[in-house]
Amino acid sequence: MTGLILRLAGLLQSSGERGVFHYRDTCAFPTRSQLIGMFAAAQGRRREHALDPYPHLQSPGDTTAPSHRDLTITIRIDQPGTLYRDFHTVGGGYPREEGILTGNGKRRKQSTATLVSHRDYLTGAVFTIAVQGPAALTDHIADTLQ
Repeated sequence: MTGLILRLAGLLQSSGERGVFHYRDTCAFPTRSQLIGMFAAAQGRRREHALDPYPHLQSPGDTTAPSHRDLTITIRIDQPGTLYRDFHTVGGGYPREEGILTGNGKRRKQSTATLVSHRDYLTGAVFTIAVQGPAALTDHIADTLQ
């Protein structure tokens, strides 16, 4: 087992937990799912393959290939940040033929063309993330994030 330390800091961060329909929340810290998604994206993996094993990283003598399931993740909140709610609108102001499609493939009526959503972010948050796991996998994560 080896590990790496990551520092996550940004003007706006969001770690969605229960985002549904027109409201997207954020957790007070990065989620395991978010971090694994970030690692997989850096490696060029599609969402549905984020937890697939890495046969090319399998050590001689091991019976299974490492995967992101093998990681232990510890999160330290260095600065909790401030909750910021952003107000989004989509689809308003366009002619009907350019508006948003409904689930059945038709255009929304002009009177309901604008969709409104609220999205929560953290501003000024800073987190330190410790990731432990098989050496070949943590090295691979570090390389691909760089």
